Amino acid sequence: MREHTMHRGVLFFGVVSLFCAMLFLSMAAPSEAISFPWWGKGEPPSFEQAWDSTMKKLDSALGLLDQHDSLPDKKFMGHDKTKNDQEIEEILEDLLLLLSDSRTARLRQQAQELRGYRAEKEAEIAAYEEKMLTAPEKGSLLTKSREDWREKIAELRQEVAETDRTLEECLQAIVASLKEEGIMVSEEDAKGILVSVTGDDILGMYGVYRHVRAFSDAMGDLLSKESGSPGMAKRYYGVYALLIRTCMVMNDRFIEKIDAKYLPVLEDLEKQAVALRNEAKNHLRQGGLSSTQQKTLESNIKSNTLTLTVILQYRNYLGTQRRDAQKARANFERDYVVALNSYKTVALSSSLLDMIRTNREEFEALTSLSLPEMLLFDNEAMWKEFEQISQTLKQ
Repeated sequence: MREHTMHRGVLFFGVVSLFCAMLFLSMAAPSEAISFPWWGKGEPPSFEQAWDSTMKKLDSALGLLDQHDSLPDKKFMGHDKTKNDQEIEEILEDLLLLLSDSRTARLRQQAQELRGYRAEKEAEIAAYEEKMLTAPEKGSLLTKSREDWREKIAELRQEVAETDRTLEECLQAIVASLKEEGIMVSEEDAKGILVSVTGDDILGMYGVYRHVRAFSDAMGDLLSKESGSPGMAKRYYGVYALLIRTCMVMNDRFIEKIDAKYLPVLEDLEKQAVALRNEAKNHLRQGGLSSTQQKTLESNIKSNTLTLTVILQYRNYLGTQRRDAQKARANFERDYVVALNSYKTVALSSSLLDMIRTNREEFEALTSLSLPEMLLFDNEAMWKEFEQISQTLKQ
């Protein structure tokens, strides 16, 4: 019984690692050698494609927005303001999937697939090493020899090495792609974005901000030509208001994800690590253990302490991102109120031009910001723990 409980600390970290392996295997690429630039295929929609798709969705949302004030606040049966708001936000959430697409985001996804492929090869190596232990020295038609397994393992290790080189090139491509977008990062920063559970969200936000800025510029250009009718100017007011609201929805969902998913999982992991560390300390105080058992418990205590250190830093990291999202959301809400009021009063197109020019500076600031300050660890053990916790948060 004592030996069983003593090894629960090791089992806890084994479970976390298993979560990583399960996620990697679920994302793994086909079992074939990967060569550069396999990961570089596929580009996000062009501006023209994004414009057409975005306008169709926003026109649908605009129709709902037009009827909003005439609806009852609450209605047991039928349409009311609450349901109308829900339908608008569903359209905007769908729009976020389009606007968040970018080459950098795709590179990150492909890097994750590379990591999954690598994990699959590592698992195969471990399985083959186990088979080699019981394999005969000389094989037969139906039975592989130790040398046969040794050769297979060597081939797999070569694939792992090639994948590591491709992954490094992919990481460099992520850095280059971000720099092209005006975001200066180091490879260490890019590694953090690749590993962090919020990496997709962060890159998605930059994609949305860039698209909104581009669409705002396009509408400004159309209005500055003074060829649009008053009805067209009003439509652009509505579209612009809904683009701002899309940014509000994006930040709302990000905050909800942190509050409802990531922080509770971190809290559970923290409780488990504290309980296991205390249990190991109690066993040490009781005494009567062999030297090997003492070393195992001391190692478990050290491992759980490392986990708690990384969890604390991870929680602070998420807290900083949450505060940034709240601040951005508040700014967008102020812009939305003004844009919506202007849409309802059918203001002159010159007023919209002024608003676009003013808010363009805000979007330029958002899209030129450096990435959120990443957690930088001074040893590989902490990086691995950060990655394991990130994978657990994704479950």
